[in-house]
Amino acid sequence: MATMHGRDYRTYEAGSSVSQHRFVDLAADGQVDQSADGAKAVGVSITSGATAGEAITVARSGQVLVYVGEALTAGDAVAATTDGKAATATAGEIIVGYAVEDAAVDTLGAVEIFLGGNAAA
Repeated sequence: MATMHGRDYRTYEAGSSVSQHRFVDLAADGQVDQSADGAKAVGVSITSGATAGEAITVARSGQVLVYVGEALTAGDAVAATTDGKAATATAGEIIVGYAVEDAAVDTLGAVEIFLGGNAAA
């Protein structure tokens, strides 16, 4: 059973529409947007959807729930997809965490996120 155990939450302003349980990245203007395919992330949105200019809470560490864009197996290195979902990291993509358990496409999967060690797969 997927659970969430975040330790560090921050509030940001959404730069565009951001869905809940998606990887987000910090833009140069200080706002967050859903992460791009294989790009870095500052955390996972835990607020129930936010539009541009609204406050959004972001989990920056710990085990979090993320929508899954492609099936994950426990232990997989995870990267963000184009719409901020979780997928298995492939060569050249930034690893933003590891799958805690197996997860099917379009479900919530538990991912242990880490930010200080983002590196390309």
